[in-house]
Amino acid sequence: MVVLGGGLFGWHRHLEQGAKHPPAVDLSHGECRGTLDDPRFAASLGSTRQVRVDTTFLAGRTDLPDLLACFVDGEHRRDLSVRVDGASDEKDQTTLERKEVPEDAQAFPGGEGDDRAAVVRFTCVSRSGADGKERTWYYVATAAVQNARGNSDPAPGRQKIAELAVVFAHRAAEKALGCTNTIDLPEGPYVFSPLPPQLMPPRAGQGS
Repeated sequence: MVVLGGGLFGWHRHLEQGAKHPPAVDLSHGECRGTLDDPRFAASLGSTRQVRVDTTFLAGRTDLPDLLACFVDGEHRRDLSVRVDGASDEKDQTTLERKEVPEDAQAFPGGEGDDRAAVVRFTCVSRSGADGKERTWYYVATAAVQNARGNSDPAPGRQKIAELAVVFAHRAAEKALGCTNTIDLPEGPYVFSPLPPQLMPPRAGQGS
């Protein structure tokens, strides 16, 4: 089943006159299956005044995990995309992860990221709707922020993007995927290091 949704929302609150930071766009109404209710997602959109949220949810079967993808159009100024994909084993999880790793990424515990995008991996134990049995899935969660053409806002930076990916992974596990286990992901600040060779993103023309 595919669920598509979108809406326009005004400011969640107004700033005090002269404040240096933008108010948060309200993303707490349940778009993207309730995963965007943390204020850090809205803050990543900067000075955006209204948004459109599009959600795709593919419910898994006994042999397939769920898929969730969300795109927030930030009034043609800045866009936020988050996505979670699953696999049935760790080898396929690594393949998924490698496809999502940004070209200039560095590794941090549990994931990889650059100034605008980050990827984290986690394990989810959930019950199948078909037979009620528990199954273990190996997920990859991705968060990315992009400026629209002509918008010169600075990139969020590795720390903030890594934090968004981790927050989204926790939210997706709790609210969309129905994971029954404790999700093991690191808390910031994140320490970055060079990528291991097996996670280097493929170059143009190179197969995955």
